[in-house]
Amino acid sequence: MLRLTALLTGVALLLTGSGLLGTLLAVRGGQAGFGAGTLGLVMSGYFAGFFIGTFFAPSLIGRIGHIRAFAFFAALAAIAVLLHPLWLNPWGWGVLRIATGIALVGLYTVIESWLNAEPDPAQRSRAFSLYMVVNLSALALGQLLLMLGDASATAMFMLTAILVCAAVLPVTATRLRQPDVPVMTRLSLRRLYAMAPVATVAAGLSGLAMGAFWGLLPVYAGEVGLEDTGV
Repeated sequence: MLRLTALLTGVALLLTGSGLLGTLLAVRGGQAGFGAGTLGLVMSGYFAGFFIGTFFAPSLIGRIGHIRAFAFFAALAAIAVLLHPLWLNPWGWGVLRIATGIALVGLYTVIESWLNAEPDPAQRSRAFSLYMVVNLSALALGQLLLMLGDASATAMFMLTAILVCAAVLPVTATRLRQPDVPVMTRLSLRRLYAMAPVATVAAGLSGLAMGAFWGLLPVYAGEVGLEDTGV
């Protein structure tokens, strides 16, 4: 597992920034006067971008390789983060959330396809277990960073962008060999449902529930009177 240290360090930095951003936007949007319905639509833009990105992220990775694709999507995410305080309106934030979703699904695809390239199934399961521990721990840590400053301060968006950019450093410096990208055929939703109907429906329902939870729980927390540290 030591050889995955660089990749998992990049994951930790990236998702710490991502965790901070989700809560930061909900709090900052509330301060800017965005209503709960408006913030719900804005936050759902991330998931729309996540869906859109699946159509071209694999082909981009196949064309330029895992490391360069990671740097490409991280740069896109950092640009989107830094534009939020400069484009403080719901329409602008909706567009930026779509861009962030596209960037993040690209980054997740790079990371998870890289981990999945491990030839030993036993090591692959250990790698994914460790990845999920790092993933959720980093997202949790990102929430706590909101206590470092005022959500209305541009510095909080700068901190998020710094974390995203820092994630590129260990990944681009790794000596871990990039996996070969196989020729892929697109899997349609109809075929996926035919193969695993219960799993497909359950994944859809889980997405609806968790999307609302991640996007709107910080909004609700603010509306019931919690301060930034409480959120």
